[in-house]
Amino acid sequence: MKKWYDEQGEDIYIKPASLRLHGKLFKNDSSNYAIVCHGYTSKAKHMAGFVNKFYSLGYNVLAVDARAHGDSEGTKIGMGWPERMDVIEWIKLILSWDSDAKIILHGVSMGAATVLMASGESLPENVKVIIADCGYTSEWDEFRREADVLHIPWFPVLNVTSGLSKLYDGYNFKQASAIEQVKKSRIPTLFIHGSEDELVPYDMLGKLYSAASCEKECLTVNGAGHALSSSVEPKLYWNTVESFIEKYINN
Repeated sequence: MKKWYDEQGEDIYIKPASLRLHGKLFKNDSSNYAIVCHGYTSKAKHMAGFVNKFYSLGYNVLAVDARAHGDSEGTKIGMGWPERMDVIEWIKLILSWDSDAKIILHGVSMGAATVLMASGESLPENVKVIIADCGYTSEWDEFRREADVLHIPWFPVLNVTSGLSKLYDGYNFKQASAIEQVKKSRIPTLFIHGSEDELVPYDMLGKLYSAASCEKECLTVNGAGHALSSSVEPKLYWNTVESFIEKYINN
């Protein structure tokens, strides 16, 4: 799969916020596009299976390296908050190629949080569907969860680092909130989560789903750990994704 990924894709770059960001474009004879967003410390190439699947369904696919990941520049990982604006820049690039593009946003883990955070912004009508696979509610909630798992006292360390983020990066960990963004979203969203996810707790699925004001569905993949839903139940996963997209892609 990674050999196909390397040979089939074309390197694409944008430069928002003084950072040169990298993506891999897989061209199809279609006006349907999927932007695929990876998780924390991963990279676009690790999403090759998702890229190949969307490509096989006839989509042009843009797999993006988040800032400070893969071949993109940057030294700070924003857990989806600054990255949400990068996704908007990728959308603008697609629309510069094809003003009639119909765009799907798909993300896993931090990538899911990123597309959910983007959903609360003023996205163009071309964005038809969001698919969020095991996204977290907020940066604060996720870091607190990690502290609990590692048996590290989160207070006052989390408060201090959140304050430093506000000072140096312009936002604190509570502002980096997918749950607040989905309250403003108008884009149909499919929420997916594995029931055995220990990294991003399964109960975050219900919180995000309940908060979302858009048209929505949710899928629980029983027995799946973090980011493994598509591997544990591939047929269920993709049948659900395809069915959901078909409801809205032509709206």
